[in-house]
This record gives sequence, structure tokens and C-alpha cells, in this order.
Amino acid sequence: MTFVQTNYQGAADVASEYTSSDADTLTVAFLDWGAWETGWSTKALWKKNHNFFGMHPGQWGGLTNVPCPEGAVRGAQCFAPASYEAELTAALGMFPHHNEPQQGKPELRRLLTSGSGERSNASAATLLQAIATAGWNAADPNYGSTLNQLTDTMKDIISCLKSLGRI
Repeated sequence: MTFVQTNYQGAADVASEYTSSDADTLTVAFLDWGAWETGWSTKALWKKNHNFFGMHPGQWGGLTNVPCPEGAVRGAQCFAPASYEAELTAALGMFPHHNEPQQGKPELRRLLTSGSGERSNASAATLLQAIATAGWNAADPNYGSTLNQLTDTMKDIISCLKSLGRI
């Protein structure tokens, strides 16, 4: 629950930049992504690298790159601690290729929206797979469905936290 309570607003804020009609589904997808990559903030990727999304070395939208400490995940970028929103924005801004970060928000917007400029009624799994296929993890045709295994749990946690007034 702590992962969701701490990172929900950042995910929701970024989701609202891409859609006004279905930000809830996109928020859940963004939280699924970070929860999966970091083991709900329990893996070294987060604890040592301060890296929510498994970003590789490169220029990441203003995030401060730092030398990796002992025990960090090799091959993953280390950052100074940053907000979920800042790292998510940096990760989404890298398209079209994971190892060559670019300012690519329009490219991602095309992936996450229909021709009318609003996101279609795609599932979290479909959205996550679109991100993967576009370059995040293109070698894994099941990345979206794998991450989607968290979706029902994520929705339940969000619902619980909302009912308690914690998000």
C-alpha cells in the first residue's frame, strides 16, 4: 500500500497529461509499471539505483545521474532520489528508443491516444505493451500482459486508499 500511497498522485498527474477521458486506467498502468520493475520499491533497482522504471544510462529529462553505489543493479542508471512523477515523465519522454533518450512526448501521445487526440478504451495491458513495443522492452511480446497481472491488485489498493482518504 505504501508504494501506491506514495506514488499515486505523480502517476495520476502524468496520466492526466495524456488523457482527460480515462486517466484512471492510465494511472493504474503507470503504477503497474513501476511496481513491477521495482518489486513495489523493495528491489535494489529502487533501493540502490533510485530508478523506478529500469532506465539504462543516458540523458533523462533533467534527472540527476549519480555514480552507482555498491549493490546497485548493473546496467541500470542510478539517480539522485526523485519523485515518481519526475522519473515517469523522463521515462515517457525517451521514445522512440529506450537506450537513446529523446524528447518524444508527441510520439508517446500517438501510442496512447486515438486519432481524435484522446486515448482509446485500451486496457492497461495494451497500453503497457504499446510502451514496451515502442522501445521500452521490445523483445518481450508479453511485457504488457505480465505487468497487467498487478492491475486488479492495484485497483483494489487504490480503491481502499481512496475510501480511507489517504489518496
